[in-house]
Amino acid sequence: MAVLRQLGTLPGVTGWTVALSLDERKGRVIIEDGTFPDQGSFETWRARSQHQRAALRMSEIADWLVGDWNADAATNRL
Repeated sequence: MAVLRQLGTLPGVTGWTVALSLDERKGRVIIEDGTFPDQGSFETWRARSQHQRAALRMSEIADWLVGDWNADAATNRL
């Protein structure tokens, strides 16, 4: 989890949380929640070598679900 936590120290990140799920019935579930000021900052962060290495490592040891969204209510109308 230390590798994931370090991603939150990269430029452009305005909020970062990495934690274990409180519900242990499904085994070890890691939650990663990041906040960026805009789409450009997110894209720049996602292209960084540190993120690429972490993503590769996690893909080798984990099955995962990923969701990226824009919290701006105007873009998230159902």
